[in-house]
Amino acid sequence: MNPENTEKLLTAYPLLYRELRERSFECGDGWFDLVWQLSAEIGSAAHLAGIPKTAEAWPSVRILKQKAGTLRVQFDTA
Repeated sequence: MNPENTEKLLTAYPLLYRELRERSFECGDGWFDLVWQLSAEIGSAAHLAGIPKTAEAWPSVRILKQKAGTLRVQFDTA
């Protein structure tokens, strides 16, 4: 993903992508809208579940990459 789109995601969802801050998103820019929507949905679900917005508790994406024409996302929850 290009640096501008990467920065948009890191700025809008800093806790969600805290583990990817030093690495890149391993997918093309064509995935940006879907990743943005997924990010919002994860944040919404965490908020509705009453998860505190702290680095220890908030979900964290560990892997986000394109492979074999699919988008693979792996994240942890506390």
